[in-house]
Amino acid sequence: MNKSTQSKISILGFCLLLLNACNWSANEDLSPETVALEFFDNIYNHNDIEKAVKLATPKYARILQHYGNTKRVQSVLFNRRYDKVDIQLSKDVRFKEGISPQAEQTTVTVLLDGSYAGNRYKDLKFVLLKRQPEGWRVEKLKTDPYR
Repeated sequence: MNKSTQSKISILGFCLLLLNACNWSANEDLSPETVALEFFDNIYNHNDIEKAVKLATPKYARILQHYGNTKRVQSVLFNRRYDKVDIQLSKDVRFKEGISPQAEQTTVTVLLDGSYAGNRYKDLKFVLLKRQPEGWRVEKLKTDPYR
């Protein structure tokens, strides 16, 4: 084998290794907490129903798409609209131990603190997430046990 062929094989091998590394990081699972936060951020702050749909299970994605836009999802499905909102994990979730690698579903509690029409509202959302082949996805919102 001459030097030209060896360098071409080396370059090809490097490119394949680089492509493989890119695919691996793109498919890396996000934590359930991150998925839940991004889901609500897309609904409330970015008004992007399509990005929220990508973070949902197929069944819940169909429900979200049925409402057509984020304003209707906020007011009808989630029972709370916000003009501006801060989204964070509830303190009880932030300090708990990690989720078992074998777990197929989990619940994350999200705190929404914001304003609508000049009034301030705080709300807890209990998000059921299910492990899918592409990672954790929002399956549904649980009913609020405090209402």
